[in-house]
Amino acid sequence: MKKINYILAFLAAGALAFACTSKEEAYTPGEPEVDGCYRVSFPKQTVLSSYELDPNDASASTVTIKAKRQVTTGKITVPLIVEQVPFDSAFVFKHTDLVFEDGENEATFEVSFPEAAIGVEYKCHIMVTDPQYASLYAKDTTYVSFTFLKVSWETVATGTLNSWWMEGDVEDVVFQHCLTFPERYRFIDPWGTGVNPLFTTDGEEKTDKDGDTYLVMRVAPQELNDTYGSYGMISFRDVAYWQGDDSYADANKYYPADKYCQLWLQWFVSAGSLGYGYEVFQGE
Repeated sequence: MKKINYILAFLAAGALAFACTSKEEAYTPGEPEVDGCYRVSFPKQTVLSSYELDPNDASASTVTIKAKRQVTTGKITVPLIVEQVPFDSAFVFKHTDLVFEDGENEATFEVSFPEAAIGVEYKCHIMVTDPQYASLYAKDTTYVSFTFLKVSWETVATGTLNSWWMEGDVEDVVFQHCLTFPERYRFIDPWGTGVNPLFTTDGEEKTDKDGDTYLVMRVAPQELNDTYGSYGMISFRDVAYWQGDDSYADANKYYPADKYCQLWLQWFVSAGSLGYGYEVFQGE
């Protein structure tokens, strides 16, 4: 028994010595911060104001990105690394130089992507990794990313919207169909709040009692970009969504031949319903 205890003690001591030796051999001192590191970083910012972009709008294919630095001595041009997702598609991003003039602690540069394909979601990642410019240990944000999708629309008609919400006619409302995603339709800011209400169809044509062909439209919950007193943001949706009953969905019709559309919408805030009624569009 003593012999067994002696062997176990010997093995335990050997294991401890091995562990200590291995730990010492594996230790590598951390890489020191580069002297005079400029500590370039990206402040919090809204890079893209809209996730979906109009490919016909040249200005939408360029974004401006802000940067700052802690050490402001000297004029510097910061090396940037730009990566794209999806990786297997043609690289579409170009950028101007990020230049800080002597004494400047803030600067901007532009990233453009006019050749981005329509209907492809792109992610752009921009990084500063050179230790002369990016700190190895400070909690600086040394990367910035943005995502976008180019979506093409065509105008079907311009006409009058008889609006329950606006309590009357709204003239010169633009009605559009999406070429990139054919199931989508929209009005361009019909209520003057900067919102383009989006509605969709499954593409199945139906025929009414008069033999006219129409499509059933659905309006998922969306915000109006307006508030109702202390109740907060106003939202809208079709009555079928509100009631959880698809038998109401057929009240939302679009007649392509007549450029006529009717949407049965409910308006609501977090505390409850504000009412419901028809938005009826007749295009020219």
